[in-house]
Amino acid sequence: MSIEKTCRADREKKTTAKVMKIIDITEQSLYRRLMPLLLAAVVTVLAACAAKGPPPPPGSLAARFQSDTALFQEGYERLRGVDRQKDEAIARQAFVLLMEQYPKSKWRGYAELYLRLLNEEQRLQKELQDLHNRVQADRQGAAVREAGLEKERQELRSLLEQERADAARLQRENQSLRHENDRLQNNIDSLKRLEIELDRRDKLYR
Repeated sequence: MSIEKTCRADREKKTTAKVMKIIDITEQSLYRRLMPLLLAAVVTVLAACAAKGPPPPPGSLAARFQSDTALFQEGYERLRGVDRQKDEAIARQAFVLLMEQYPKSKWRGYAELYLRLLNEEQRLQKELQDLHNRVQADRQGAAVREAGLEKERQELRSLLEQERADAARLQRENQSLRHENDRLQNNIDSLKRLEIELDRRDKLYR
């Protein structure tokens, strides 16, 4: 009986050892097979996290609109100004964000078109503002020149009035001199007649 028990115990030990060996081999095989998959999964997750970058700040367009369609609709509605308040700056930001985050979006071509239109409108507005500034500067320059001309005209009018006053004064003085000359001439004539009369009387009384 003791020999039989010993043999049975030996067989059980050998069987247990074989089973443990098989389990160890199986675990090693599974480890070798699963480890590349686990590493690939870890690399994929890390790459996805690195590609996404930090989350957008709360309240930003990227945080409020999580798809290319939503971003395009926001930009479009901001341009129209019908259902939403018109804001070209927000529209531009939405289109640029769409192109950066969704480069293969079906809305990319439309976003590029609207951005070109916005840039063209901005360029035209700048040219219009520059033209307005030049017109204002020309008007101010013309006003300054007009003020200078008006001052010169006033000075000329003053000179003309002074010349007219001088001419009128000279005319009055000339007329007064004529009257004085006529009076003197009359006096001279009277003296001559008086002298002639005196000569005649002297001759009569001699």
